[in-house]
Amino acid sequence: MPAFLSDEWFAALEARTDLDPGIDVSLRQVVDDDTWRVTVKDGRVTVDRTPDGEADVTITTDRATAAAIAEGTLAAQDALAAGRLSLAGDLAKLRQLL
Repeated sequence: MPAFLSDEWFAALEARTDLDPGIDVSLRQVVDDDTWRVTVKDGRVTVDRTPDGEADVTITTDRATAAAIAEGTLAAQDALAAGRLSLAGDLAKLRQLL
């Protein structure tokens, strides 16, 4: 597994091919001082590492929490319940990924 937030990690995120082609959502992810936008459309993932503009959903967390979620050692739902992750925006759009 590539190191969290490395160039290889972002490339692996964009290389995903297992998403439903009907998904259409953009996510702004804010992890401490880093911000990027992930867009899923027609089954393809694109990442904008210097995002401007709007996103359907904003996910905000600290680096340790984000890394634990990415590594699979912490469920996003548990981080949300513990107040370590916050969500804003159109959460119905986020449900497309579940």
